[in-house]
Amino acid sequence: MTRAKQILLVTTAAAALATPIAIGLLHGQVSKSFAQSTTREFDAVSVRPMQQKGERVVMSWHVDPKMINVTAEPLQVYVQQAHSLKPYQVVLKGSEWIGSERYDIQARIEQPATEDEMMLMLRKALADRFHLHVHVEMREMPVYFLNVDRRGIKMHQATVTTGPNLGVHSTEVDATHLAMADFVDVLSKFITDRPVLDRTQLKAEYQFKLEFAPSNASPDSPSDLPSIYSALTEQLGLKLEAGKAPVEVLVIDSAERPQPN
Repeated sequence: MTRAKQILLVTTAAAALATPIAIGLLHGQVSKSFAQSTTREFDAVSVRPMQQKGERVVMSWHVDPKMINVTAEPLQVYVQQAHSLKPYQVVLKGSEWIGSERYDIQARIEQPATEDEMMLMLRKALADRFHLHVHVEMREMPVYFLNVDRRGIKMHQATVTTGPNLGVHSTEVDATHLAMADFVDVLSKFITDRPVLDRTQLKAEYQFKLEFAPSNASPDSPSDLPSIYSALTEQLGLKLEAGKAPVEVLVIDSAERPQPN
């Protein structure tokens, strides 16, 4: 998911989806992403060191059917976005500049493409221009396990199986039939520092409303709502517990600084 999509999903009153979310757990997501390919290529690609001057850096992403225009991002972030991964799923093994030096990239194509196709083409452009080498592996890292609270769940099993099933807003998740294996992916939109893995052993689909304070709430304007961690227990009878588990990651082995054009 691109930054624009992430921001749209989290900060706007998104329309309810018509089909169940089917992204699932993180395991297997990286290898599936890595295996995807496309025969299409951009007609023109410009890669230059960041052109902004001064101490304040403004990063921007713009993707439309004929162009990707990104400013002031390091190669590590380009790889993350091109593979639709979370920051913790991209591990830097090569030189430190891969995660620190910022580049502006503009890529164009004459015939329109979908955003997924644009990201596939971006992967190839990054590999070509930066001589990028990556691989997939499992690494143990901090995670959150989603468990049932000792007092039991407070959700009800879904009574409907058709129609809109999920609405996601900046401070609310409204589900009419959602499995826990898919709910952990929804939680990962709000809990971004580590993976969330399902250990509830709940097999049914549930209907519920989860309301919580925004993660960026200002101390000067505190929210009346609980944190997402407290809301899970108080409203749904679930809890997040810290632990460690193997997680599939994309490792950047090496890259070369591109020739600007």
